[in-house]
Amino acid sequence: MLGAEAGGIVYDCDEDVRAEWLNKRVVFFGMGGFAEYSSVPINRLVKVPDDVSLPTALALTTMGLTAHYLCSSTAKLKPGDHVLVHAAGSGTGRLVAQVAQNIYGATVVGTASTTKLENVPLPRERVVDYSGFPANLSDTLRSKTPDGRGFDIVFDGVGKDTATISLNACRRRGLCVYFGNASGPVPPIDPLTLSAKGSLFVTRPKLHDYVTEEGELAKRASDVFDWVRSKKIDVAMDKQYHSLDHISDALNYVKEGHARGKVVIKVA
Repeated sequence: MLGAEAGGIVYDCDEDVRAEWLNKRVVFFGMGGFAEYSSVPINRLVKVPDDVSLPTALALTTMGLTAHYLCSSTAKLKPGDHVLVHAAGSGTGRLVAQVAQNIYGATVVGTASTTKLENVPLPRERVVDYSGFPANLSDTLRSKTPDGRGFDIVFDGVGKDTATISLNACRRRGLCVYFGNASGPVPPIDPLTLSAKGSLFVTRPKLHDYVTEEGELAKRASDVFDWVRSKKIDVAMDKQYHSLDHISDALNYVKEGHARGKVVIKVA
């Protein structure tokens, strides 16, 4: 859906929630955002704290919430876990790497393309250039773990191009989390392959299923805003376009792989 997330000021709402929501700054996701006005259910809105800018809140909406649920709920990270994050130089991967390391105490290795290595928020010795996806990449990644045993958890938002690499980088009984399709959908995986590679676990989660319980969306958003305030994570902002006339420019910029952070289109 185009304009996956958006934000603004509540212009009007039902009388019974007017005092709580009218004129409040909010963000939302998953309902289209390329518009001057949007009609959004109240339970899909996230209030933006006064000390957080709207562009920053937008950058944290889908990416921040995704990093939150992946680390806290899907993988249930704990100190000492060895974690691999693909595409850690931009977008969601960059936030996942920070949350895993700075919030949950995991030891994180990140991959990135050559042009984005400097954007990975990890010590340089734990950053691997995956440009071209060389045949020995899984071995290189495993060498970054104790005794080369592999990773406890692999977070893969790339999809097709890294799917097998991710499985091969897991330790015995490790968890491979495919949460994105940047290079295309993950090919079908034969359960016997998981057995042969060490009784691996695989999941393909999505954000919607982790914000459906009452209060879940607000709680995750509150945590993410707190992490930014305390400087435990930082948000990479890239470009800002200043009218809907530049939608095609923004989409092409992202599609061509130039984005190193959030791209925002200002409507008004």
